[in-house]
Amino acid sequence: MNYRGGVVTGILSTLLVVTAGGLGWWFFVHKAPEPTRSSPPPIPAVVAKEDQFNTITLTDEAIKSLAIDTVPVVKKAMPRSRIYGGDVTIPPGRTIIVSAPFSGLLQALGKEMPLAG
Repeated sequence: MNYRGGVVTGILSTLLVVTAGGLGWWFFVHKAPEPTRSSPPPIPAVVAKEDQFNTITLTDEAIKSLAIDTVPVVKKAMPRSRIYGGDVTIPPGRTIIVSAPFSGLLQALGKEMPLAG
């Protein structure tokens, strides 16, 4: 090995050691900025305990996003009858029992009872 080869090897070795030291220092000293964690959004509803499971309190934000309108309760008379459509086919000269899960009145829509058949 000649003088020139020893000098070049020394310079390269020195540069390698200085670079490795600089990179090591940079990794230990330089900290990456920690991402800021935003707080989670507030919960739009509050559910009560298990014994009050059917009670839900909504925030104003939840009411706006669900588009819920509320009105005061009004007491007024409502008819207690319902109209259900259906067909009853009875053989001529016979009768049939019509049973339903609720009480009511069975009427024909027209003025006359329709003829069977």
